[in-house]
Amino acid sequence: MTKHFIYIILLAMSTSTLAQSAQSRLNGQVLDSTSAPVIGATVLLTNENDSTIRYGSTTDLSGNFQLSVAPGYYQLQISFIGFESLAKRLLINHEEVNLGKVTLHEQTLALDEVAVVGKLIPVIVNGDTTEINAKAYQTNPDADASDLLEKMPTISIANGSVQAEGENVKKVLVDGRPFFGSDPNAALKSLPAEVVDKIQVFDDLSDQAKLTGFDDGNSEKTINIVTKQEFRNGSFGKITGGFGADDRYKLNGLLNSFNDDQRLTVVAQSNNINEQNFSTADLAGVTSGNSRRGGGGGRRGGGGPGRPGGGNISGDINDFLVGSQNGLVNTNAVGINYTDEIGDKLTLNASYFFNQTENTAHTTLERQYFGEGQNYTEDELVAATNQNHRLNMRMKYEIDEQNTVIYTPSFTLQRYQGLSDLSTQTTQSASTLSSALTNYSSELRSYTLSNRLLLQHKFSKRGRTLSLNLSQNYDPTNASSELYSDTYYDSEQDTLDQQSDLEQFDQTYSARLMYTEPLGQKTMLMMNYKPSVSFSNSDQLTHDFDESTQAYSTLNESLSNVFESRYMAQEGGGGILYRMGSGGAFTPGSGRPRGNVLMINANYQYAQLTTYQEYPAAAETSKQFAALLPMVMWRAKPSTNSDLRIMMRTSTSVPTVNQLQNVLDNTNTTQLSIGNPLLDQQYQYNFFARYNLTRPEKAQTLFLMLGGSVTNAYIGTSTTTATNEIKTVDGITLAPGVQLSKPVNLDGYYNLRALSTYGLPLGLLKSNLNLNFSAQYTRTPGLINEQLNYTYNPSLSWGAVLSSGVSKRLDFTLSSSSTINFTQSSLSEGLNTNYLSQQTKLKFYWNPWDGLVLRTNFNHQLYAGLSDTFDDNYLIWSAGVAYKFMSNDRAELGLEAFDLLNQNQSISRTSTETYFEDYQTNTLQRYVMLSFKYNFGKYNVGG
Repeated sequence: MTKHFIYIILLAMSTSTLAQSAQSRLNGQVLDSTSAPVIGATVLLTNENDSTIRYGSTTDLSGNFQLSVAPGYYQLQISFIGFESLAKRLLINHEEVNLGKVTLHEQTLALDEVAVVGKLIPVIVNGDTTEINAKAYQTNPDADASDLLEKMPTISIANGSVQAEGENVKKVLVDGRPFFGSDPNAALKSLPAEVVDKIQVFDDLSDQAKLTGFDDGNSEKTINIVTKQEFRNGSFGKITGGFGADDRYKLNGLLNSFNDDQRLTVVAQSNNINEQNFSTADLAGVTSGNSRRGGGGGRRGGGGPGRPGGGNISGDINDFLVGSQNGLVNTNAVGINYTDEIGDKLTLNASYFFNQTENTAHTTLERQYFGEGQNYTEDELVAATNQNHRLNMRMKYEIDEQNTVIYTPSFTLQRYQGLSDLSTQTTQSASTLSSALTNYSSELRSYTLSNRLLLQHKFSKRGRTLSLNLSQNYDPTNASSELYSDTYYDSEQDTLDQQSDLEQFDQTYSARLMYTEPLGQKTMLMMNYKPSVSFSNSDQLTHDFDESTQAYSTLNESLSNVFESRYMAQEGGGGILYRMGSGGAFTPGSGRPRGNVLMINANYQYAQLTTYQEYPAAAETSKQFAALLPMVMWRAKPSTNSDLRIMMRTSTSVPTVNQLQNVLDNTNTTQLSIGNPLLDQQYQYNFFARYNLTRPEKAQTLFLMLGGSVTNAYIGTSTTTATNEIKTVDGITLAPGVQLSKPVNLDGYYNLRALSTYGLPLGLLKSNLNLNFSAQYTRTPGLINEQLNYTYNPSLSWGAVLSSGVSKRLDFTLSSSSTINFTQSSLSEGLNTNYLSQQTKLKFYWNPWDGLVLRTNFNHQLYAGLSDTFDDNYLIWSAGVAYKFMSNDRAELGLEAFDLLNQNQSISRTSTETYFEDYQTNTLQRYVMLSFKYNFGKYNVGG
């Protein structure tokens, strides 16, 4: 039975390497008997003369591994759970030793014959990948992958967003394959925690960058879920149904059918209890450039936060439908994910997702402006329905060993309908300047079609490659709306009765040609050329109601506009990739180069932005921009168990058509906004440094991150407010209490942030503890009544997560996070807007004896420093009791109660360069539900 202990023993030893003089490099690829890559296999190299000299690594998504070692005789051992370990004696006396393809054979023993001993190592650093061992984080049998990830260091899940190492996770892979496109929430909710073997966190390069090794700045924070071998062949899933008081219900279904490389996942849900297992990406096509723009929200540029105020032709869908529990939401959704390897050359990944949400929300808002001290309040009722279809595909065809084609299409189709009743008031020094009552309805249809085609060629000379990436994006929108508003100021009243129609589209075409050439064993040269062109059109026609015709027949020229913009860019340059220290040449196509690497790129960009206004008056503007875009990246391995990465890159961003179009948005009649066709493009510097360290002997992990950005020609907001007299701004008459905002270019924006996390086991409690601390400082420029204002937003955050590792019968996760936010304005230095936000959560699961399960959740929220009218201290307590029966506890009958104390609230504060505001909305209240769940599964271990 000794051989069955090898896996854990190897894993425990693999990261305890004694520092030696590394002069050679060993690499290879680990495959299974079907020639599929074995992801996460442990590779251990032990010196024959001195067994304390060990080198360890794990295989990446392609099954590849690399080790830098000193010359000598070694014993090589490669292992992975569910496979027979491989042992081999090696003589390493060359600069590089390539083992080629190494095959592991599946074990024939039953799983219950395998004894696992030894101390689990929770985290290891493998190149630029942080690998977390799921076995070190105990979960209950009902947990899904998101419950597991919440226990892990550097990972957090909150408000519909998944973060890892301080960045938003853009996609989730399963065994290296795309899973539900770019929707992390759908992916994590679709896999039970018990199938997870490892979690790998890394920056996934674009397909073109993987071939060349040159980071093109398009990397995405990615989580790869490595599944246990026994779950890679079989079917498993669950169905859940629940019904309760006040007609509350939930229905969920999940099916996973895995057959090696062929995998199918189907998810479905329907409920009216605000459960939304999908991301804000499901509304991206609707919200992009079309969310409510009044009050300095929607036309603003990059970087500034803000809940958009007012309401334009698309309605207020940005805040109520997805990614939060605001309002009352009915949800219907279904998703399908399919992956397969067809023959020896074609790999297919496809996912389809549909959701429909029906939302009713009642919101209140209190806003205070910097400068002259105006206050703005808002009360709104919204009823909205949104439908979304999303299709993602990826096809990789390997023509031969030298030529590959990758085609990645995506398509979204969205429809939105909304009704809004809005009441607003603007005051100053306790005097009312203006107020308004507005009824608004809108309907919007939008779709997005994008295509990416990558052609790759590897020459016979190692390191010489040629690739061409072609991309296209088309995003049309059609919308209509009706507005009826009564606005009051002084003793006057202004009534609007209007109908608007919008036709808008954006389309982009781009290409990137890249060539790499090796210069010796350690240096690679890259040259690239990237042309692109973007077209945007926006035609908005607004008609006033004509009493004589009883129809919307009078064209309002001040609210109508036909506008077009064109952006053309030529970009080209080159770079050098240099492998520092000892080791062999970089192998193209193996992804990001490992070891100590220095990369320097520089591109020159020449761009032209041209705008055309056809109506109401013909006008044309044209601007040229020239920019040098350098990029520097340094990666180092200070030790076997650590990784350091430092990067500085520059980029430009062009104004959107909504920011450019010179048409007045009056859907909030006291919070007007207009575009600016004279905007320049932004130029941004970004930098960050990341350091990962693990201490395997103590099962501890440390992560440090420092980053920031500086933006020139930042697209901020200029706000002008009429106080006690009428003002005319840009030909627009502003009554007392009415505000006009427009985007302008301003220098002086910067952001700094730091993050640290520390994870360690607590042996006495049989638990894991993760500590985190972060700090952020942002300066945002803006204009208030033509005066330059800087808003300073420093914040400090700290928190802890304590998760159990006692047993599957007792599972808890206790977390606490606190944030102190400071807001200071250069025009209102005496204004104190500091506030504290503190949240404490407990998730508790107890199976005291066979059949009985007790669950309870506590969520306490504290705010200090908000407006007096907001309830700033509440506790949400939910609890349930369930009985499990049938074989292997497959069935469960339970009674659950949500918000037993009936205190649920939704409160937030937002600060921008012109104001800060407190925002509250209605939420789901107490309910009791009887539910039934059935789990099913059949596995074929080992194939």
